[in-house]
Amino acid sequence: MAKTPHIIQADEQQPTREMYVFGGRAPMAILRLPAVKARTGLSRATIYRKIQSSEFPRPHQLSQRAVGWLESDVEAWIANCIAGGANDR
Repeated sequence: MAKTPHIIQADEQQPTREMYVFGGRAPMAILRLPAVKARTGLSRATIYRKIQSSEFPRPHQLSQRAVGWLESDVEAWIANCIAGGANDR
């Protein structure tokens, strides 16, 4: 049986993205290239070079001309870089 999300009452804090937890998991978010560049500090060329060498998560096709990365994949890559040292970037 699926759980229903909590309904925020008028006197409660306004909902944030983190508050929308459904079934114990945060919702998935898709990041487009500008957001990925901002989060990682990498250039477009470096991101795609790392994808080619399997050092960065592959994007998902959103439409014929649009791709995006799962936020969780990018965050995991960042955490791995921090845990593995700065030389892997």
